Amino acid sequence: MLAFDFFCHVRKAHIPTLYEAALWSGIHVRVAIVFVVGVWMVGGATMGTEYFAYRRLVDRPEARPYSLVA
Repeated sequence: MLAFDFFCHVRKAHIPTLYEAALWSGIHVRVAIVFVVGVWMVGGATMGTEYFAYRRLVDRPEARPYSLVA
């Protein structure tokens, strides 16, 4: 996606309009959601949810980088 942005989309330097910025932001969000759905289908519901939520569902003390409780 980044290579497409650099080499195919922006062929000339220009100031993007609000519409163009919103359009490309929406495209990036859609690609990310499709990727999460792929992770969900290949890895299962738990892995897909963990990836989407960016956290582990199983709360293990050794999985946390730090602990608030001593």
